[in-house]
Amino acid sequence: MSADAVRKLLGKPAEITMLVTSDGMAEVWVYHRNLQQSRLVATGTRTATAQLGTMQLDAIPEPVYSLESNSVEETLRLLMFQGKLHEWTRQAQEGRAFN
Repeated sequence: MSADAVRKLLGKPAEITMLVTSDGMAEVWVYHRNLQQSRLVATGTRTATAQLGTMQLDAIPEPVYSLESNSVEETLRLLMFQGKLHEWTRQAQEGRAFN
């Protein structure tokens, strides 16, 4: 993939480091992303009773919902040589929490 195609796809890198190799100059482009997603998930049940006039209905289980937050902190490193992408690595740290 060409360097221009990478820039169109991912945008401007957060960091660029120049490297001297035996074959010439290379660059390491670094991108950082923080992805977050939240959703309601059932985390348990509780007993609910219902009243219909003077008659009490049987207790029924009712779901209890909590907010689950997922996050991914991603670092992408691209080795660019002679205007082309040659190698890449991805590091990600994932987190999960319930509120």
